[in-house]
Amino acid sequence: MAARCVVETGTAAYYRALELASDEPVLRALTRRIANDEVRHYKHFYRFFNRFAESEQVGRARVLGALTRRLLEIKNEDAAIALRNVLRMERGQEDIPEHEVKALNSRVSAVVRRHLPVEMTVKMLLRPLHLHSSVERAVRKPLVAVVSRVMLH
Repeated sequence: MAARCVVETGTAAYYRALELASDEPVLRALTRRIANDEVRHYKHFYRFFNRFAESEQVGRARVLGALTRRLLEIKNEDAAIALRNVLRMERGQEDIPEHEVKALNSRVSAVVRRHLPVEMTVKMLLRPLHLHSSVERAVRKPLVAVVSRVMLH
């Protein structure tokens, strides 16, 4: 369930970044709704995570391990699949060269990196660790700084 929280955090952040990057009202509204749905999915999995973590007495170290493993598995494959279909619809053709999908994915990834809601993302990722609020605040600030720096490069 902790790994599912990572997935939902990633998709919520992705769509929130697209919302922030766009100046087109319909696209902003659509991406905001999708991002909000992803946050609801996160809350759903987080509730189940809490139920199972409590009954199975899962320690913070195991949760951190699950979060870390899932973060390391994140790839741009899902975005590439979606973008390939965007190009298919736009061009009215089935076969889209891989290099064109990669080029579009790189452009979209650059936009997402520039507009990523880092504070929200870090907060959601830390939540399953159930840190004391003062510890969470102390850890969050440097994490936000590091993630912000990494995402801009």
